[in-house]
Amino acid sequence: RRDYTKYKLTGDEEEYSKRGIVGAVVAAYLARNPEVTWDTFKRDFPDALHTGGFSRLAADIRDANRYFPPVRLADGNEIVYSNQWGVGNIEGFLAAAKKLGFEIMPC
Repeated sequence: RRDYTKYKLTGDEEEYSKRGIVGAVVAAYLARNPEVTWDTFKRDFPDALHTGGFSRLAADIRDANRYFPPVRLADGNEIVYSNQWGVGNIEGFLAAAKKLGFEIMPC
C-alpha cells in the first residue's frame, strides 16, 4: 500500500509530495544560506538521512535520475541530493528540517 501524504511548508501554500518537500526545503535552505559550503551542507543534511546517502558531488554520481538537478555551493562544489523518498525514510529528513527551523505540516 502506498502512502500519498502531502506536506506544507509554513509560509508556502503549495502541497508537496515527499520528493517535493525535500526539494522545497533544500531550495529554501540554500536561499537562506547563500554562503553554504559542502562541509556545512553535509553537516546540516547528513548522509544518514537516506540509505544511499543524502547528497553527493555531482561529478561522482552514475544515475542522475535518482537526484535533484545539480546546485553550486558557495565554495564552488556542484552537488546533487536524493529525490528518492518514501514512508520509510522521510521522517528523518523532516526531523532534520525542523532542527534547521523549517516548519512542515502533513496535509
